[in-house]
Amino acid sequence: VNTERILFQQQLEAPMRSELSSSLIIPKYHELQAQRLSKTAPTEGSQSSLTMNKLNFANIELYGRDYEIKQLRLALKRCTDEEIGGREIVLISGHSGCGKTALANKLREPTKKAGGHFVVGKFDLQQSTEPYTAFRDAFVSLIDHIAFSGDRELITSIREAIGSELVFLAHLMPNIGILLCDDAEEEQTEDETVDDEEVAERRLSGKSAFDRTPSTTLVGPENRNKLHYLMKQFLQIICSPKRPLVLLIDDLQWADSSSLDLMETMLVDVKIRGLLFVGCFRDNEVSATHPLSSRIRAINEEERNSRERNNGSQAPLSTAKIFVENLSVTDINRLLEEVLSSNLADTQELADVVHLKTQGNVFFVIEFLKSLKNRGLLRFNMGMLKWGWDVEEILSNTHVTDNVAMLIREEMNFSLGDNTRELLPIMACLGHTFEASMVSLIVSKLFETEGESTIEEEAIDIHASLEECVEKQILESSNAIRKGRNISTTYWFGHDQIQQAALYLVEVDDLVETQFEIGKIMVKHLDNETIEKNLFVAVNLLNRGIGHPNLYSGKFDNFIHARLNLLAGKKAKELAAFVTSADYFNTGITILGDDGWKDETYTGLNLKLHSNAAESEYCNGNYEGMRYYVVTVLKRTDVDFKNKVKVYAILIQALRAQGNYAETIEYSIFVLSKMGIDIPQKNIQLSVVKNLLKTKRMLAKKTPEDLTRLPRMKDNVLILVSGIIDGLLISTYVARPELFPVVIFKFVQFVVKNGLNRFAPAAFTGYAIILCVLGEIKSGYEYGKLGLSLVESLNAFELKGRLTFLFHAFISHWMAPAGLSLRPCVDGYQAGMKAGDVENAMLSICAYFLTALNVGKNLCFLEGEMRIYVAEMIQYQQDTPYLNAVYPWQFVLNLMGRSDDPTILTGEAMNEDDLTKRLEEKENNKQVIDCMKVVKLILAYYFGNYELAWLMVQQTADFEKTNPSHTLYWRKVMFEGLTAFAMARYTRNLKWEKRAVKVTKLVTKLVKKGNVNFVHVLNLLLAEEAAFYGEREEAMERYTQAITASGRAGLVNDKALVNERVGEFLLSIGEDEEASFHLNVAHQHYFIWGAIAKAQQLRSKHFYLMQQTKHTCVLENGTGGLKCGKPKNGG
Repeated sequence: VNTERILFQQQLEAPMRSELSSSLIIPKYHELQAQRLSKTAPTEGSQSSLTMNKLNFANIELYGRDYEIKQLRLALKRCTDEEIGGREIVLISGHSGCGKTALANKLREPTKKAGGHFVVGKFDLQQSTEPYTAFRDAFVSLIDHIAFSGDRELITSIREAIGSELVFLAHLMPNIGILLCDDAEEEQTEDETVDDEEVAERRLSGKSAFDRTPSTTLVGPENRNKLHYLMKQFLQIICSPKRPLVLLIDDLQWADSSSLDLMETMLVDVKIRGLLFVGCFRDNEVSATHPLSSRIRAINEEERNSRERNNGSQAPLSTAKIFVENLSVTDINRLLEEVLSSNLADTQELADVVHLKTQGNVFFVIEFLKSLKNRGLLRFNMGMLKWGWDVEEILSNTHVTDNVAMLIREEMNFSLGDNTRELLPIMACLGHTFEASMVSLIVSKLFETEGESTIEEEAIDIHASLEECVEKQILESSNAIRKGRNISTTYWFGHDQIQQAALYLVEVDDLVETQFEIGKIMVKHLDNETIEKNLFVAVNLLNRGIGHPNLYSGKFDNFIHARLNLLAGKKAKELAAFVTSADYFNTGITILGDDGWKDETYTGLNLKLHSNAAESEYCNGNYEGMRYYVVTVLKRTDVDFKNKVKVYAILIQALRAQGNYAETIEYSIFVLSKMGIDIPQKNIQLSVVKNLLKTKRMLAKKTPEDLTRLPRMKDNVLILVSGIIDGLLISTYVARPELFPVVIFKFVQFVVKNGLNRFAPAAFTGYAIILCVLGEIKSGYEYGKLGLSLVESLNAFELKGRLTFLFHAFISHWMAPAGLSLRPCVDGYQAGMKAGDVENAMLSICAYFLTALNVGKNLCFLEGEMRIYVAEMIQYQQDTPYLNAVYPWQFVLNLMGRSDDPTILTGEAMNEDDLTKRLEEKENNKQVIDCMKVVKLILAYYFGNYELAWLMVQQTADFEKTNPSHTLYWRKVMFEGLTAFAMARYTRNLKWEKRAVKVTKLVTKLVKKGNVNFVHVLNLLLAEEAAFYGEREEAMERYTQAITASGRAGLVNDKALVNERVGEFLLSIGEDEEASFHLNVAHQHYFIWGAIAKAQQLRSKHFYLMQQTKHTCVLENGTGGLKCGKPKNGG
């Protein structure tokens, strides 16, 4: 960090406002960096500031670490291997001061030579509750590296992959604005309103409307999912074997839980290649039950499971462990030889003494030698130009201690001036890293009593103290620009033991008071931007004074302190650090104490603390803790019901997340009734009809375009109510489908009456599904498109994944060619993952699977995709998408010949009996069971088991009720009709004939309404009907039309099936030659599709006939199509 970069960042602190283009940003940054380098690089012939009589530890070799350095370089070599390079973990452990960080830094130069980036972050004991501190520092440095490199291709890739979500990553990488090309406007969407206190909070926190989380948006695990997904996307672009990233994170034993979550997420992502993670921690502070230990075990376990799922076909993850021992006497002697410019024989006796006093701890050795010099026990003889010492004198004047911090404190008391000793604890209270300007401000206010010196004189004194600390190697600094007495430099403690020693300079009780006073000064005197940057530091310092009897001056102090904890909690919540946020909210509640509900001054603040605490505990999965805060609010009779709506919304969201749909529906209906929205529990069918008619009347004179111009909803409570109705949609669809239409109609009526908000797109999408079920497919399709367009216009991107899934799984197939849904389904997955909506992102991929099967996508490619996505579902613990993904996957494997029985869904992906039993044991899984039986129906028909196929038809008779408007519906109808004709042919039973004709009439009706996906199906069924009645010419004409239609639509699977049916029909009437031609075409198309088992079954069934064919059937070069015809000259 240096002043030029800070100044430049201030120009870009709101990248949305800046008018700098990419072409201006990067060169300017290069210019500033070049200036910095020119000021800091030593000139040729310049003398070092170190003189002969000073101990120089800056560039000494790492003695006794040859094996460990080799291990690190091997890890980097594996990481940069283009064939096997994946992710590498090196865990360096050892006691404090043993040289872990220095060892890890040996990777810096090799990484640079490999064309990669080496970045460092460190956790701080004093700020251990602040989330992501080490990762933030490391990634800030990484962004600087990328910007300075001028790699426009890389920067463009980052922008394209992450887009506007780069702003979200600014929480973790504050300087990411320098990578933004296009300027965004800071806009507050019209459906968001802000109360006075929220305005005040934003002013205090220095936040804009752009990066504020609206109060009407409930934060959930989606926030954490979003952060993790974006970070993985970022690293997938940044890292590669050709451009490795070495991420050194120090003092992992102090990492907060959110940082450990992020670490685990990054390291188990098989798509990341070229990442070397080096983690340093104190082994004596990390037991087997420490959170870090459990995360490491989880990472290794996930890697093993992932390899098993993917048969080892993925980027590997290797873990190496290095334990750093203390130095031996021999190693200490070699160190002394270098530092004292002596020889091994002369320093041997001194090495023995140093090892005795320090046990070989590297940091202790260095500090001990400094102590000897400062006390005159290690002296430089100017006459002899060599160092001298007296071993006996050293032994008698020093003592053995295992607490190096106490040794350093003694040295501080002995060697530092009074002013410096007084300032050091203040610096240590600010954390491992701090700004000199911050120290100046605090000192000027902390000692602002007698006015003995001017501010300028104080600054000079502070500067002198800081320089003394740098000279004594207590502090290090960014020496980038030190113009005169400019003290805006960044400083940091050389080691955490030095920082601890600085705190030891003050008695414990006095330290608490000092910390509290520093926190008060920061809150009172820092500007908005600075307090936002240091909010966690300030609040943590204040919180250390809780319970101290002499620090609080009354109610006002309590109110401010509690409110600061609210702000810190909200900031942590936005960072998805929910454990930390819950702690801050609970601290705020504790500060208010029993007066929280009794005093009107506190009530509003206390309500916010409780609702936010409930939300954070829900996100943590601590449902018991969440219920405590919820019940506390709900039982308050002095709190207005509207002020309880948010708490109810959190409770409802948590119940739905637990799969408790009955209580979710019960609480939702109760809240809605209180808000004047009645959801009937009796005479539901009558209510459906009434509300359908009412909704149609409300929409009668409004076009979809008119609806986009509805006013925006302003009332925050009504927006929360919209969210509750939206959640009720999901719950009723799963658990009470009879109520689903009523909720949809009520939702649309609510939106039309009160205006648009970010939940409105879901209302119109749900209404579209209902219209499709009712047969009004054109209107349904239009309202479905309206829902998607509103997502964009309302910036409701958190709904994009879900609504994309709903549109393409339940709506688009009624009017648009099914193949057009493939790309949007993948886009829906990406949108959902970016929004943190993992479940709907994965469900969008499930829709992609089924659509790909319906339209005949190559099964070999599709199976590979399924394998990857199912593994991701397992990794994210997404049970519902998993259950919806494994049966299509096994369907593909059966067609490819990778199962014992092609009509039974048992193999690598699933076991039919086990999965059916599992689904039947759990409530609300009829939808999945019926879908599984539909694909089983298709398999049974393909492989000629028509009795099994008809059994599946019977068992899915309620498919339209359990899966209304589902994309499998048209395939179910198609194969139901084909099965009915097959049964009619074999049994000559009239009931099968009637059923087949009934299905054909249904398909005819749908085609007349505009369903393009049924055109070839209708021709096929009409051909089957004509064939059944022996009408050859009509049958052949219809078969030809079906072949043409399926070919134009690119449905290689259905083209194969139609040709098979033509061949079978011609064979039945004795036209073997023509039959063999069509059977060969079918055989080739099945192979093109990848249905190897089906192709082999067809060939086995008609082996002799297909061998004797006089037709050729070859792949057209480069087209993937077929060119069929009779061979020339009888060849």
